[in-house]
Amino acid sequence: MPEDVEGVRSLLLGFDPTSVDPRELAEQVADAWLATPDPAGVELPVREVTMPICFDDPDAHEAMRRYQRGVRPDAPWCPDNVEFIRRVNGLTYRDEVFEIVQKATYLVIGLGDVYLGAPVAVPLDPSHRLVTTKYDPPRTWTPENAVGIGGAYLCVYGMEGPGGYQLVGRTVPVWRKPSADVAQAATPTDPWLLRTFDLLRFEPVGHDELMTLRAGIADGSVDLRMRATTLDLGTLPGPGTDGLPPETVEFTKRREAAFAAERARWASAASTKTGQ
Repeated sequence: MPEDVEGVRSLLLGFDPTSVDPRELAEQVADAWLATPDPAGVELPVREVTMPICFDDPDAHEAMRRYQRGVRPDAPWCPDNVEFIRRVNGLTYRDEVFEIVQKATYLVIGLGDVYLGAPVAVPLDPSHRLVTTKYDPPRTWTPENAVGIGGAYLCVYGMEGPGGYQLVGRTVPVWRKPSADVAQAATPTDPWLLRTFDLLRFEPVGHDELMTLRAGIADGSVDLRMRATTLDLGTLPGPGTDGLPPETVEFTKRREAAFAAERARWASAASTKTGQ
């Protein structure tokens, strides 16, 4: 039987071509796609999950410092990723980045983006969609459960490792090692804490409180706050700005102009450096 792995906007199918005809499988996939119903009016039972976040977490800033010292000292996102996000999105104050992340409700559209059940999510409200570039080249170190933005996506890093998302803070583990009792259960629960189509919100906490919550989540004594709700697929905004409120359209235009201005600065700096 074919195995499938869901992506953000893709589906990976693994199969044995000696037992499954690739052409027949392709036809089945095409038929399934054509039979997909119109999402308008489709409601999914989902969870609204609230995760704590420490904005400006010291470990996130340590990752920024290590990158500046050892990888690319002149990168536009150095020394402060949050200031970079502010600039490329046309925001006035640095704290506006944190305010938008806190206000936003994110739709989890994939798991495992950066290892081990790590969620990748996008804000439901287009006025909350902060857009950035990724690091180039990537970081060599990212703290476990750092929260970052790359493109229009937000991701929680499932484990310590390299990375390229612009960091805004840190949260609790999204992967929990099962206890012996859970591992031996007839129907063990998933070790990852989030699910595709969860609605994700963030609640700011201080660094010390985050450390306490991290330990509790890891050992199972603390759980995430969540409630059951529904997601109406027909209400999700599509591409473009048609039908959006004027203030959202203005936010989008300002963001696009700021991003274009940033890219123009990079081109000018590169031209000057080449000229030298």
